[in-house]
Amino acid sequence: MVSIPTYIPRVITNEEKLSSLTMGQKGKVHLISDDEIKLELLKMGISEGDIMTHMGTAPLGEPVAVMVNQTKICIRKRDAESIWISV
Repeated sequence: MVSIPTYIPRVITNEEKLSSLTMGQKGKVHLISDDEIKLELLKMGISEGDIMTHMGTAPLGEPVAVMVNQTKICIRKRDAESIWISV
């Protein structure tokens, strides 16, 4: 009798919140967990799957400046907490 392994291999991705990225780090938008923020980003043409590059953070820690789709935008830190990036 042949034994079949019971584990299911999974893809390991390194996901981080947008707010925790360091300057110059980039990654693909994996998940936007807040529907209200997701709608606002969609209005600007930004959706899951786009590449975001962290451009810097203001001296007091917010807002976070990112480059996405050749556009630089600033996002409040509490909004950046709900954006997950695959690095």
